[in-house]
Amino acid sequence: MDAGSVGTGSAAFDAVDFVDQLDNLMSSLDEEEVSMIGLKSDAHTNQQVAEQLGISERTVRRVLKRLYCRFEKELS
Repeated sequence: MDAGSVGTGSAAFDAVDFVDQLDNLMSSLDEEEVSMIGLKSDAHTNQQVAEQLGISERTVRRVLKRLYCRFEKELS
């Protein structure tokens, strides 16, 4: 089992497959989306993200919703 595997058998395959899917999805994001995810993962509010990126809070909400739907679709 390689370092990226978790568990044995099917569970190990599922974990590796998930990581591959996540890597592919993350590499398809643009710079603004990556920045937004980073700021949200650091517990910034939507308003703080908007201020940091120089965009409106509404845009932050719209992009995050689009990303959530995309992640949910791609990773399920």
